[in-house]
Amino acid sequence: MLRPRTLKKQVFLDLSATAPQPRRLHEPSSGSVASAAVAGLSHGKVASSNVPLGVMLLSLDSSTYRVGDKLVCEIEVKNTGTQIVEFPWDPSITDVEPSQERSYEYDAAALSLSFFVSGNQIASLPPVTLYGLASRPHSLLKLAPGKWARLRLKWALVFKDAAFMASLTTTRKVSTSVKANVQLTRARVSLHDGSYHEQIVASGPPIVSAEVNSIELVSSSPR
Repeated sequence: MLRPRTLKKQVFLDLSATAPQPRRLHEPSSGSVASAAVAGLSHGKVASSNVPLGVMLLSLDSSTYRVGDKLVCEIEVKNTGTQIVEFPWDPSITDVEPSQERSYEYDAAALSLSFFVSGNQIASLPPVTLYGLASRPHSLLKLAPGKWARLRLKWALVFKDAAFMASLTTTRKVSTSVKANVQLTRARVSLHDGSYHEQIVASGPPIVSAEVNSIELVSSSPR
């Protein structure tokens, strides 16, 4: 796994050059999403909707992007509460999977960017996910009250929303606001008759940055 660095007493994890995820040790053949109330998860504490975390989009590597460009940004995650928060910190899901064939659970934090025009969300990028497991302390970052960590992330600016892409093709350029968000989840992977089923539970709504970063989006790269 990637080890975090400490810069001036601040934890920093650079995922901008991370290799693609390896194949899972136990690939689920089915999955579902449930509320924390009905999931009955046993690993660690019960999933809470009041996780005291704040997120901030610190920087973007440009103020103008074309669709298809690479975007590199830095995001800060901060403990805004009064108790230690354990934040998933391992970029490889295989590090939290058991080597034996059995049921298991893990925590995850999905980080993403959302794009807004006139206050309305028009697109988002696929999340970069970090994983954690209580029995593997190295996979969890312990954030004391008031402490924070920084992450450097990279995305390809590819949008799946057909309506947004159509409007961008027409206008050629659009001014958008960008916000960072974090979705905390817990997953239970159950083994039945040799197949795995994964149930994912959101630990409350996404945590969205209050700050707004503005960029210009251009429809396509020059030929």
